[in-house]
Amino acid sequence: GRAALLHGGIFWRLALEIPGSDALERAVQGPSKDVFEYAHALRPRHGPAYCNDALTPREIDIICCTYKI
Repeated sequence: GRAALLHGGIFWRLALEIPGSDALERAVQGPSKDVFEYAHALRPRHGPAYCNDALTPREIDIICCTYKI
């Protein structure tokens, strides 16, 4: 969904190809409700942290069909 679009590259392209997906519409609405659990945080020197959706390493492996022995 939204995290794959934000990740870019092949992940962005695959997210756009999911039939019936509303990922593009959700992407422009801002972070999801899960942003505080599964997120990437940008912490400037001064002021609050900015959080955004991000793929977990496990999700990246699943999308890439990574097989570990």
